[in-house]
Amino acid sequence: ISLGIGSWDSKRFSMVRNLQDAVRNHGQVDLMNDKERGKVAVKRMPTRWVKTGPKEFASQYPQASERPWVDMGIVKHLNGHGYPFVCELLGVFIDKEESFVVTSFCTEGDLFSWCDRDTPPGKQREQVMAPIVAQIFNAVRFLHELGIAHRDLSLENILLTKTPQGELQVKVIDFGMATLQRMCRKEVRGKQSYTAPEMHLDAEY
Repeated sequence: ISLGIGSWDSKRFSMVRNLQDAVRNHGQVDLMNDKERGKVAVKRMPTRWVKTGPKEFASQYPQASERPWVDMGIVKHLNGHGYPFVCELLGVFIDKEESFVVTSFCTEGDLFSWCDRDTPPGKQREQVMAPIVAQIFNAVRFLHELGIAHRDLSLENILLTKTPQGELQVKVIDFGMATLQRMCRKEVRGKQSYTAPEMHLDAEY
């Protein structure tokens, strides 16, 4: 999938604030103001790690579990299929020091933080969570119908954003560990607290 990599224009994008560290990508995610599109999320990663493309990255890091070019490619693919549960990939840019992945901004942050700061546990939270959980189920079902297994689903990798109608919309992020293979073996993926037990067995899953 062609990503149309461009040169980073520091005059077009201005820093608003840091959103989070992207430790596994050796970088960070910032909220920036784009003169063309308004508020956007920008993942910044060192170019020395990302390399110039997927072939060079795979050659340098053949055993890497976190693959930024796979993440970008799958998001681009999902955008092309009208998949509603993913951020829009707005551009990929590069300079000598850093690589920048620009996507649409999710206003409510990740699901883990949202649960921590919003409705406390109880019946009211269950009522609020029910439509969100239904969206997550639909998001995963749609991915599997497209032949994609995410393998790193977590509360931190599910973002929420408000639609123009004020409703919460689920967005799945971080496809760097995803696969198109029907079966896998000896590939432990995802955060330790979320990892499926069968990943640790010497058998296909």
